[in-house]
Amino acid sequence: MKRTQNVEKPMLTDFNAYYTEGLVMTTKGIEIEYTSVLSFVMSIDLSCNNLSGMIPIELVNLHGLRFLNLSNNHFTGKIPKNIGALTRLESLDLSVNNLSGMIPSTIFSMYYLNHLNLSNNNLSGKIPWGNQLQTFCDPSICSGNPDLHGWPFPWCFNGAPSKSPFQNRGQEEEHGNGDESEMIWFQACSALGFVMGLLGFIYVLMIKRAIRIAYFHMIDKTYDYIYAQVAIRLSRPSHTMAQEKVLGNQDEKILK
Repeated sequence: MKRTQNVEKPMLTDFNAYYTEGLVMTTKGIEIEYTSVLSFVMSIDLSCNNLSGMIPIELVNLHGLRFLNLSNNHFTGKIPKNIGALTRLESLDLSVNNLSGMIPSTIFSMYYLNHLNLSNNNLSGKIPWGNQLQTFCDPSICSGNPDLHGWPFPWCFNGAPSKSPFQNRGQEEEHGNGDESEMIWFQACSALGFVMGLLGFIYVLMIKRAIRIAYFHMIDKTYDYIYAQVAIRLSRPSHTMAQEKVLGNQDEKILK
């Protein structure tokens, strides 16, 4: 709904004459007054008329449109499927008409859309959801459409309660996050225990001189033992090959 408002401004030719420039529009359910920035208003408000027929698909070509109000008319047919092309649209009001069919899912892909009213029509099917659904969690935006079902309505056709997609996703994420948090706590406790044990061992070595000497003596003995074993392992193949060569020469002499 819009109406003009008298805003008195002096004319250049006659300082005693005034002209009218102003506009009061109802967008997002709030009356907004436009005076000095009237030229920047990018909206279409055809509400409360006797317009009928289908919504012109040419409207979706107005990519700069920010407010569209076609409520309280007699529009029929379906909501244009490519209405999502109005990427800058902030407010869409199609309430109190005779629109039918399903709600296009592209409505919920509008990034700037923060006010939506589709109530009191003949829309049917499941209510779609998308990136902007958290903004439209009020059931009144689709009320008056008895054939609509799904969230945010509390009941579906089969009588089962309708759950929010975010509730289902939240339950799955809560279960997954629980397992992940337990693993993180386990790893953190293990790391903390290792660090505390290492610090305690170092502290004992620094305080007790006898233990420190015995510890480093044990390390030296272990190093010597490992070095000796490795040296024996490396020297054994060459020694064995030399013995086999000598035995082979002796066998040849015996055969001759």
